[in-house]
Amino acid sequence: MTKSSLIEKLKVLEEGLPCTPESGFLGTDLDPEECSLILVPVPWEATTSYGGGTSQGPKAIMKASHQLDLEDSSFGKSYRAGIAFIEPNSEIAALNSTAKEAAQEVIAAVSERNSSPENLAIVNQAGLRVNEIVNEEVEHWLAKGKFVAVVGGDHSSPQGLIEALSKRYTEGFGILHFDAHHDLRSEYEGFKFSHASIFYNVMHEFKNVSKIVQVGIRDYSRDEKNFMIQLKERGHCFY
Repeated sequence: MTKSSLIEKLKVLEEGLPCTPESGFLGTDLDPEECSLILVPVPWEATTSYGGGTSQGPKAIMKASHQLDLEDSSFGKSYRAGIAFIEPNSEIAALNSTAKEAAQEVIAAVSERNSSPENLAIVNQAGLRVNEIVNEEVEHWLAKGKFVAVVGGDHSSPQGLIEALSKRYTEGFGILHFDAHHDLRSEYEGFKFSHASIFYNVMHEFKNVSKIVQVGIRDYSRDEKNFMIQLKERGHCFY
């Protein structure tokens, strides 16, 4: 796709005409190579502990974007830089299906004060692989000079992105986290890459994350609060 064709597609987008259900983000189809912001979908929810459906988050956001108007008094026509949703990695969806079934066996065993080590290993290995896939995808686009964002539903989804940023920005960077929960458990229900463990993993493993600021936290364990305190200058929380 040439630059002129990108501009032409954006002009069509700005006409505000109805799009087809198969259209891309905001109702248009842009070549990621010509866009400034790449959105990486992560259809994952294996360790979800209350309800379900977060793996459908990227698809739902794509569909909802077709209903958005483009006018923005704060940021103007920022979409003209090009925003592209890349195709979801099929391996993540397959891992999610397998791991979610295994996770339910683990959760059932935990509730009965038993264990299910084989199923637990399946879930933890799958979580590790999802992080690797996301990391590889993000590295690919960062190397091309793109801004990259992860679109998921499960809170564990951005670990691969943060790992890629940690390797690239050695001078350090911060994270601003809005949530009801710390997500600072060393593990939850035995899952190392649980949605409740994302920022424990991040702050424990990625030393180039120089600070995390959490806002809105209202539901947490004693161990999580102690971990936040132990972060000292690397952590601050507005409860």
